[in-house]
Amino acid sequence: MKLHVLCAALMFGVPFASNAAQENGQENYSGLSRTVTLTDGQTSEVRVRVARPQKTVLCSVTFPAPIREIVSAWNEKDLSIEHSGERLFIKLLSPSQGHLDAILTTGRLIRLYVVPVKDEDLYDASVLIQGEKLAGPATDAAGRPEPRGAGSLELVRAMRLGDVPSGTTVRKADGVRLFGTPEVEATLSWVYESAFYRGYVVRLNNSSPAVSYEIDLPRIHAEDLVLVGARNLIVEPASFTYVYLVFWKN
Repeated sequence: MKLHVLCAALMFGVPFASNAAQENGQENYSGLSRTVTLTDGQTSEVRVRVARPQKTVLCSVTFPAPIREIVSAWNEKDLSIEHSGERLFIKLLSPSQGHLDAILTTGRLIRLYVVPVKDEDLYDASVLIQGEKLAGPATDAAGRPEPRGAGSLELVRAMRLGDVPSGTTVRKADGVRLFGTPEVEATLSWVYESAFYRGYVVRLNNSSPAVSYEIDLPRIHAEDLVLVGARNLIVEPASFTYVYLVFWKN
């Protein structure tokens, strides 16, 4: 188990007083940070929440090289975008969907397909786009290839719901302690094993009576980590949440 990786990967943003965070758990539900490997001509779907008054959720997309130009046929009333260096920030203003293309300084074209999601569903807080790796694709027991990243979303959905997908085994981790501070403790709850992935369900407990902590998903990076999500992005005082980490199995 990559316990040392989990300890290094779990990062928090700046704590803040609980009265500054009045959103309930559902409002903070299901933020994801994903790593996507694209070959030339492929398109990556990006799931974005629709902004509304006093509730703006940005999606950050990081490309493998600086952005030279964004090609968009969107109406200004439907989509707002900003970019700097390798990063593109997407704000969806209406429940519309469509392509958004980025031309990098290397000349490469990367295509995104932006789709709206409901507040209670999984959405992308950040997406890291990688180029195709030279190593050959992994195969399952039957010798079938699996594209890197394919199926990870389905696995994290199962982890969130407590389901056991076909071809996956689940074992209880007995609350192994990963790390702790005087107020925050992380323990390992469940481990999921599939043909291509190993998933960890980590419980984060906040014992502070007055301080909330925000989970900073974009800062969570580790070797072979393809997806990370959280049940709630804000851990309220005297409460807990779950973090879901999915690793690619070499």
